Amino acid sequence: MKEELSYEEKLAVLWDIKERFSENIYKNNQLPRKHATFYNSHDTKVKERGIVNLFFSKNNREVELEYCSSDPPDVVAIEHDSKKIAIEVTELVSEEAIKKQINGKSKEYLTEILSWNKEKVVDNIDKIIVRKNELFSKCFGQYDSSMLLIHTDEIDIQFEKLYEYLETYNCPKNSFNEIFLFTSYDPRMRKYHTYQLK
Repeated sequence: MKEELSYEEKLAVLWDIKERFSENIYKNNQLPRKHATFYNSHDTKVKERGIVNLFFSKNNREVELEYCSSDPPDVVAIEHDSKKIAIEVTELVSEEAIKKQINGKSKEYLTEILSWNKEKVVDNIDKIIVRKNELFSKCFGQYDSSMLLIHTDEIDIQFEKLYEYLETYNCPKNSFNEIFLFTSYDPRMRKYHTYQLK
């Protein structure tokens, strides 16, 4: 039977957690990118696992996450029936907005972040699916199921607009079993939004 930690040992554990948390915040704050940073992190693997864990939690699906030694997949989730889901995590974001923000072009940056419309959203999602389907090809058939999880923190394509844009969306041809778009936290609705694309 495992012995309970002493008061001093518990304090040491808490101090270690605090130190690592502070270090992560500091490293994240040093990143030049300040655009759409809700999910951003200096540690890609931590970021991917965190997004996957949050996605399943908010969609009431219980899973355990398995460490991946190869990439792809980014993450493997094991469901209660032992089914293994290979997951590719990617982002819907304006690369142009990131460049303009980093280069200090404020007016151009503002124009870019407000430039999203249905055509741009659908075109970007289509390109993501086609690209990731090709990159993920070696994983298809090696797991029980596969998922493409697209996350976004673009402020101009939240909830109402996405619902309108994706209501009649049809995916380009791909081999993923499931494809989802998962937003950052919406303070107005007090929730995260999930859109199933396939």
